[in-house]
Amino acid sequence: MLLKKFEGNPCTPKKAFAEHFNVPESTLRGIFKNREAIIEVHRECGIQSKKRSRIQSGKFEEFEKVLVLWFKEARASNIPVNVELLREKAVQLSKSFEMENFSASHGWVEKFKNRHGLAACVLSGESASVNEGNVAQWKEDLAILVNVYEQKNIYNCDETGLSFN
Repeated sequence: MLLKKFEGNPCTPKKAFAEHFNVPESTLRGIFKNREAIIEVHRECGIQSKKRSRIQSGKFEEFEKVLVLWFKEARASNIPVNVELLREKAVQLSKSFEMENFSASHGWVEKFKNRHGLAACVLSGESASVNEGNVAQWKEDLAILVNVYEQKNIYNCDETGLSFN
């Protein structure tokens, strides 16, 4: 927000911006000096970067870039990535980066996720879970399978919980 206001009012003195945002002038100079890096982090992390007060890189910057790329590709392919899978992939990649004594501890994984604005969670919903090529065949097979049941006894268990008794 501060950078956008400054770009909209380039003639306003930096001292006035510092007073308006209640930050020391030296901090403001640091923000303007590193504006490209700040904008890049905001672009990469999206809304998550609003929560961050400083830009941090991990000990293994190149390694983390590759892991983030893998994470984003997995998500783009609708592969659910949980913490355990992320940890396993980190350990696997650490071997290819020849990192000695690397352990993807719970703390490291959490800090990694926070640094890059990632959320390792289970994807839900059916929007991308169906292979379109199999739909026609399954419609035919399903019609044959359900013919022996009455309509009132057919349930979709994915969306309707079955009650016992």
